[in-house]
Amino acid sequence: MPTLPCYAWPPEASRPLGDHEVSLTQYLRPSGFPAPVAALVGVDLAQRAKAAGLHLSTELLATGDVVLYARRPDQDPEEELCDTASNGPGPNEPGAVLSRLIERVLQGA
Repeated sequence: MPTLPCYAWPPEASRPLGDHEVSLTQYLRPSGFPAPVAALVGVDLAQRAKAAGLHLSTELLATGDVVLYARRPDQDPEEELCDTASNGPGPNEPGAVLSRLIERVLQGA
């Protein structure tokens, strides 16, 4: 099973995303194969991100850090925002970084 960012897991096909979750595409090493994952961000933020139709993705770097990407549907991929998170608990964990990143993208709408 591939290594996934903290607070992310492959969503089960039979289970819809919860009110507190967002869906991301994780690009797996070494081929960049896309795989769906879900992340916990809180009910309010998840609902706002889903309503805005944000494109969210992530990848695990060889260093062990996690890079998270976010953009609105009307933005070009070159305009997406990104941030780096540590792959573990703490203030820079992927869930916290993703929440801040989603807020930044939504504020730029």
